[in-house]
Amino acid sequence: MEFQEHLTWNDSAGDTVNATETHSFPTESLSFKIFKLFCYSIVFLFGVVGNALVFRMVVKRRKLRTVSNMFICNLAAADIAVLTVNLPFRLAYQENSYVWPFGEVLCKTVPMLTYLFITASSATLVLMTIDQHRAIVNPLGRRFTIEITKIALPLIWIFSTLITLPFNFALTVVERQSGRPVCTDIWPSAQFERFYFLCLFVVQFVIPMAIIASCYTRICGYLNSRTTLDRLTPTKQRSDRNKKVK
Repeated sequence: MEFQEHLTWNDSAGDTVNATETHSFPTESLSFKIFKLFCYSIVFLFGVVGNALVFRMVVKRRKLRTVSNMFICNLAAADIAVLTVNLPFRLAYQENSYVWPFGEVLCKTVPMLTYLFITASSATLVLMTIDQHRAIVNPLGRRFTIEITKIALPLIWIFSTLITLPFNFALTVVERQSGRPVCTDIWPSAQFERFYFLCLFVVQFVIPMAIIASCYTRICGYLNSRTTLDRLTPTKQRSDRNKKVK
C-alpha cells in the first residue's frame, strides 16, 4: 500500500497517531515525570543486576550447569536484553514527544528486537514446562540433556529472529507535516498487517499458554492422584513397603 498523506501508523508503543497531524501530546507534570523516571530506574536497576547475578552464578559454578538452569539463563539473557535495548529508547521516545531522533537503522532494530526477545522468552518457558512435565509425570522417560539443550537454545533465537523479521522490513522513519520524524511500520496492506500480528500473537502467547496450561494441568492431576492414592493406602502397608525398599 502506497504511503499517503493521511495514513495512520502505529508507533512502537502501540498507539495510533495520524502522520499528518501536528499532534500535541498532553504535558506531564514535573512530579509525574520524576516518579516515572524513578520507576523506570528501579525496574532497570533491579532487572539488570538481578538477572546478571543469576547468569553469572550459573556460568561460574559448574555444579549449577543443569538443564533447568540453562533455560533460566536464557530467560535472564532475554530479560537483560529487553531492559537494556527497549526500555531506554522507549523512555527517550516518550519524553521527546514521540519524535524519533535515532535514525533509520535503530528504528528498524529496536522495536523488532523487543518482539524477538518476547518470542524467545515464550519459547524458553514452553521448553522449561515440557521438561518439568516429563520429570514429574514420567520420571523414567527421556528428558532434555545438556547436549540437547545446547542445541535447542540457539534454535529458539533463530526461530524468534525469523518470526519477527517481517516487522523489521515494515519499520521505517516517516516525517510528519511538521517535519518531525517518527518511527512507524508501513505494510503492503492492512490485511497483511492484521494477519502478521495475529500470527505473532498466536506464536507468542496462544500456543505457549495452551502448552503450559496443558502441562501444568496434567502435573496437578498426577500429583493429586498420587496424594489420593497415598491417603487410601493403609499406614501399616506403607510402613511395610518402606521397610522392604530399605
